[in-house]
Amino acid sequence: MNVNFKLVWFENEDSAYDAHIDEIESIIREFHLIPDVQRYRCDEYSVEIIEDSDLILADYDLGTDNSVNIINNAIRKNDIVVDALLYSSRYSSMVDAIKKVNPMMEGIYCAKRGRGDLMDKLRNLIYRIVRRAQTVENLRGFVMEYSSIFDKQL
Repeated sequence: MNVNFKLVWFENEDSAYDAHIDEIESIIREFHLIPDVQRYRCDEYSVEIIEDSDLILADYDLGTDNSVNIINNAIRKNDIVVDALLYSSRYSSMVDAIKKVNPMMEGIYCAKRGRGDLMDKLRNLIYRIVRRAQTVENLRGFVMEYSSIFDKQL
């Protein structure tokens, strides 16, 4: 299993980034992973940035555009499969905007801006991503082991 965890973070506010970066890296380390947190502003968006990420963390309000549009365009047009956690102090507006995307986006999670809800949801989402990867790795090992046993029997 890859021990690096690449989190792509779209956040325009320096103060929000500074307030949360240490805790986010600490959460990633809880799962014995090496945090690779890459921060971008909305005008720095590109497909290459997100296509190899393990998770996208994005402020819903990114100034001129919202992260729902940015992420939706990237995922749909390029067949990228990645989970995303969007957060906003205007939670209900964000959820309404996501509901309007047609067809509905999968793997999009929402949180209220603020340390409690955001960090709890981030921790739970990273746990799910890690557990999913471990399940695939364990299944691969199981298949390899029994393939070897069958080869010996033949």
